[in-house]
Amino acid sequence: MPRRISAAAALVAAVLAVLGCTSPFSDSAPQERAGQVSGTVRSDPETLMKYFPLIGRPASVSWIDWDNSSGAPGPTIYWVDAVVELEPATAAELRSRYAPAEPAAAPTLKDVLQQAVPAGTYLTGVEFDAALGGSTEWDGSARGYLHPDRPLLIFQASAGG
Repeated sequence: MPRRISAAAALVAAVLAVLGCTSPFSDSAPQERAGQVSGTVRSDPETLMKYFPLIGRPASVSWIDWDNSSGAPGPTIYWVDAVVELEPATAAELRSRYAPAEPAAAPTLKDVLQQAVPAGTYLTGVEFDAALGGSTEWDGSARGYLHPDRPLLIFQASAGG
């Protein structure tokens, strides 16, 4: 005789199926940015240039990366927080091409980088974010914040999962 699944069990299974199929990049809400952060601030631009070619050849970078691969099974998500001093021509090109106009406060980065983020209002926008995080090398998401008067870009990115 076949077993019948109770309505409550069916509801739980349906909720778990929906939650299990949700992409961490499917909405604009910030993802949980948990994981082991090394605390080492990197200043090598090559890796950022490879994964985020929109930054061109930056004058300087300060960035950290981390992931959630603490030995637990499941997909790995990678995160990057970065403070990038762009070349003035690159900053002007980004403002012109993507016209980020949404005013936003500076993002809250991991503690080891936060002191490098000047307070104030930054410019951001959906098109700019899509272009920043959408390179074939990174293939994730990013949220970029351009300083309105200085060649400074702050961004947070994630990929994987």
